Amino acid sequence: MTKMPSYFRDCRTTLHKASYDSDQKEYMCDSPMQIFNFDGLKKWYVKNHMSKQAPKPCSNDALWLDVDHAVFIEFKNGQIDEKENNKIIFKVYDSLLMLFDDKFDLSYCHADFKQNISYTRAHMDYILVYNADKYDEEHHTPQTEKGLKRQGVQFPKLEENSKRQNPQNSKSRTAIYKAVRALGKRNFILFGLDRFKGYLFRQVYTMNQSEFEQYLQEQGVT
Repeated sequence: MTKMPSYFRDCRTTLHKASYDSDQKEYMCDSPMQIFNFDGLKKWYVKNHMSKQAPKPCSNDALWLDVDHAVFIEFKNGQIDEKENNKIIFKVYDSLLMLFDDKFDLSYCHADFKQNISYTRAHMDYILVYNADKYDEEHHTPQTEKGLKRQGVQFPKLEENSKRQNPQNSKSRTAIYKAVRALGKRNFILFGLDRFKGYLFRQVYTMNQSEFEQYLQEQGVT
């Protein structure tokens, strides 16, 4: 195994720190697990390998990289509307394009690492962690609606008159959705990110904070 490049060493941090929301001044995760600040790696890349005139790329929050894992992690503590949903998608593309540049070298950890889509499709995962309290299950983004339809999850839209006449209809729809998600054990992917499973990544997950904590426990980390 080769030595870890200095730009990776300089961007080591904890999952707890990477989950910090500077707007709300709160953390989304308590785990002290070591990961890489991918926003920091982006800054290194922009400073050293891009012209000052070039548009600045977007980036995911964290890269979990060890001998058993290669995972991009993005934290979203605020409400995700259509505009924010598009930003998440742009971050996926920009982060991968940077990773595919030969300036990045992951071979110190994954000896078989290849900077191409075939490698990430077979070996890399993506996780979006969102705030369940701010997720509006009654008003999906267009990206989520399309994604759920692709995954075979469809719910009849309630007419406004029906909602006014019977507010319980709206609550029942939410309850059914939660029950279906629970039975699916995180198999349903929100925000239209299902399009990347089997295309850019091996697995794609969208998890609220408690689901993410459970996932980390299942992976044997805290």
